[in-house]
Amino acid sequence: MPHEYQRTPFNTSLPVYVTGSVCSASHPGARDIGFLTMKWQVMQVSNGVITGFIGTGTPVYAVEAGTVVYLNRTTTCYDNRNPATLCPEAHGIAVKGSDGYYTLYAHVYPNFALRIGSTVQPGTWLGNVDNSGNTTGPHVHFARFSPNANDSNFSQNGTCDWTMKGLVPSNYNGWWQQPNGTLYYFVNGKPWLGWTGALSNGVSYQLSLTTGAWTGWAFFQGRYWFWNGASWENRGTQAPLSINKSRAARSRTKPTQPPQLKRTGKVTRVSSPARGRRYLGGGKSPAPRIRKKS
Repeated sequence: MPHEYQRTPFNTSLPVYVTGSVCSASHPGARDIGFLTMKWQVMQVSNGVITGFIGTGTPVYAVEAGTVVYLNRTTTCYDNRNPATLCPEAHGIAVKGSDGYYTLYAHVYPNFALRIGSTVQPGTWLGNVDNSGNTTGPHVHFARFSPNANDSNFSQNGTCDWTMKGLVPSNYNGWWQQPNGTLYYFVNGKPWLGWTGALSNGVSYQLSLTTGAWTGWAFFQGRYWFWNGASWENRGTQAPLSINKSRAARSRTKPTQPPQLKRTGKVTRVSSPARGRRYLGGGKSPAPRIRKKS
């Protein structure tokens, strides 16, 4: 059975998904994970010394209890250009769990209260996402490593045999519902922004991340229904010439289900979204180099 982490390393109501590289031989034990509005803090370096950061990165929290065995606050290597140059060493924290396995959180500037030997619990603040290492966008390089006799060499044996509660599968397609009830549409594990679906398939929705408002269309029993942000409007049998999102009222209430969804209690999955819709993929990175102790 794969090891299941019981939470994500973020306190967010948005879906957490694999933003870039997945676990593989070239990315041992690791998945690059994040969410739509994730931010990083940008390192400022002068004469080989970190002088500060611009902005505040998304906070990162421990996913399970353990002991800190590795901290890196000193690397001045960063690269958020495209194409990226070789800059594999990132800031990060590694925690050894009670089962002897290690969890690494890379591209994270550690909380100054942490020391080697510090104990953490699920939800302990570890640090903030930054742009250290070779990365093209904010994310956490989250990796799991098998037990090792020497904690200093914890990163020797990466294992992909892990899952995480709340993490959208990397190849997921269709509607994804968060615990708060908000619906998101995913294509190949990435959330889509803008309109989703097509009227010929029954349902078309848009989610505004700025306002938190759902607007959209549904086709039921020969009629077109429009969700205005608060209720469904019967727009008759004539297909709309265009989906004009500027007419949609803005509210923070997600749409109730159209009649056919109420009967089944399930969320309709529609076919591939029409061309021209964009998704936010996030950053990616190769496996960061871990600084070994002599």
